[in-house]
Amino acid sequence: VFRSWIPAQNDEYLQKDLKKFIGYWNNLKSETAMVYDIPDAIKKRIIKAKPTDIWELGLMNRYRKHSKVSEKTEKLSKEDAFLESLFPHQKQALEWWKRENYKAMFIMATGAGKTRSAIGCVITKLKENEPLLVIVATPQTLLSEQWKNEFEDLEVPISRMLMVDGSRGVKGKAAMESLLMDINSGLRKNGVIFTTHNTASRQAFTEIIKRSKKNCKILYICDEAHAAGSGQFKKGLLAEYDYRIGLSATPKRMFDEEGTENLLQYFGGNPFEFTIAEAMTTINPRTGYPFLNPYNYHPVFVYLDEDEGKKYNSLTRRITIEKHKKEPDYGKIEGYYKSRARIVKTAKIKPDVLRELISRMNPRMMKNTIVFASDAHIEQVMIDLKKLGARPGKITEEISARSKKGQESERT
Repeated sequence: VFRSWIPAQNDEYLQKDLKKFIGYWNNLKSETAMVYDIPDAIKKRIIKAKPTDIWELGLMNRYRKHSKVSEKTEKLSKEDAFLESLFPHQKQALEWWKRENYKAMFIMATGAGKTRSAIGCVITKLKENEPLLVIVATPQTLLSEQWKNEFEDLEVPISRMLMVDGSRGVKGKAAMESLLMDINSGLRKNGVIFTTHNTASRQAFTEIIKRSKKNCKILYICDEAHAAGSGQFKKGLLAEYDYRIGLSATPKRMFDEEGTENLLQYFGGNPFEFTIAEAMTTINPRTGYPFLNPYNYHPVFVYLDEDEGKKYNSLTRRITIEKHKKEPDYGKIEGYYKSRARIVKTAKIKPDVLRELISRMNPRMMKNTIVFASDAHIEQVMIDLKKLGARPGKITEEISARSKKGQESERT
């Protein structure tokens, strides 16, 4: 029996069908079927005749007449269906947020579903039908675009979506003011602004919020919230935000206990946690496996050269001196910490150590391997991997952004 209302069974069937499809696609089932390329002319006619979306195929029509359960699920709104689809720990996070007066930090392991947990909170508030502006702030425009795509893919019932960052200038400000005016006047029930921590902390942005917030409530979602505790970015943590959600796998700010505590207090002071340990031991009901794979961690220690060591120690002295002043400049201290961290991140010896490590791993047999490299090292790492016989590909924020623009131009 195909029980379409059980997500775990959907995934089970999907994985079997996907494995079978990949086998045929790669011509790995020659004992039962052979796959041949078709002429371009025929291919184009098939593409032209294809349905506009999967629902035109009517794949589930034959089940609807006989399935009382499918009739029951069809009566659920898309919003309720989404809330029902959340994993148990995501539902717990939602209930926690409600219990904490709609202000909470979600400290959840990477891959545990922070985004969908936050969207569940958005949908919960939208169902109350009060005038609502949602602001989603992330560290980078690319991440903001991913959030926007997620809202669109899930068909979150938002009246208007805006991307507002530094590149949009005056037009972005005017669009913000117009959206707030529409919500305050009742012309729109709601709206969402996707932005960055940098833009959300600028005076032009915060003044619009302070000046234009009247009848509507504001739900502020701060992705990678630990980044928002810096000297400049914390200016974006406004008292005007009625409902707040901070998202982070690592909320503690390095060497900044005061900043960490202020951040936690801004988001209610009582965070919800779903730790790495829980993610590695809690079974995902849809896959039958833990949310995160267990892993072994083998650190390899490297050392700074003489010049790097001198710079590192000089910055350490500056940090100590600034911290002991009567009125420390925490923005300056954070800058020193970042400069010091970059010295460690870009240590000259790292490519040599990596090359030696990979040469012991039989590079020609490397599969499903991710190598993280700093911008200072990435080109050398690519060269070294190729010389060792590996076939690396490069993924950077810039390349991802270009690829996305290319896809958009193809669509238009």
